[in-house]
Amino acid sequence: MVTYAQIKDYIMQKYNTKVHTSFIAEVKRLHGVSMKSNRLKVDSNAKHPTPEMVAKIEDALQYFNII
Repeated sequence: MVTYAQIKDYIMQKYNTKVHTSFIAEVKRLHGVSMKSNRLKVDSNAKHPTPEMVAKIEDALQYFNII
């Protein structure tokens, strides 16, 4: 199982960009990837990833065969 840290490291090495874990989770949800339930309340005012960030995260998820 690939961890969020591994995904973040891949994006940092390839694109020299930091990614927030919530952005990765949002992109995974967009693609219908099942995840553990979150016990924390979802903040409707939370920031969302830019289209460029989504593309980088999707690349990482494809690299790790998640999507």
